[in-house]
Amino acid sequence: MNEMSLVESRLGKLEQDNRHLKIALGVLLLLLVGMPLVGMTTSQQIPDVISAHEFHVVDGSGASRARMLIDRISYFDEDGTLRATSASDGIGYNDVNGTGRTWIDEYGIGYYGENGTLRFRMNSGGIVAADDDGIFRTRMSASGFAYYDENGGVIWSTAQDGSRD
Repeated sequence: MNEMSLVESRLGKLEQDNRHLKIALGVLLLLLVGMPLVGMTTSQQIPDVISAHEFHVVDGSGASRARMLIDRISYFDEDGTLRATSASDGIGYNDVNGTGRTWIDEYGIGYYGENGTLRFRMNSGGIVAADDDGIFRTRMSASGFAYYDENGGVIWSTAQDGSRD
């Protein structure tokens, strides 16, 4: 073989290798671009069961707005303050400051003042109302009505038939 045919042979081999390299790179590029597109067209699998200790619902800014735990569901306002709870032991509502204001449970319905003290309770035993310090001042029940002083002493009461106790 002369020198010219040797160069032509090597040049041919180099061009063939170059074509193979271009084809391989083209295929690789198509795979890299095509795989995400294939993933977008496949249907999402919906699991039969989702297991977790807690579930959180978050708003657009990522703040938790609702949480579901094993024994309660809690709801939060846009500032992250707890506003309502539905729990295994009752249902409650909090004011804008997060202070519990109402609670409904097996003992009845309770209303709490701004300082968190029980102000009013209604249940099967009757209705009681308390002052700002949480001291019961009035009671209405099947046996009558009573009004108490700050030490719990009876100031006035009625029997069921309307006569004084």
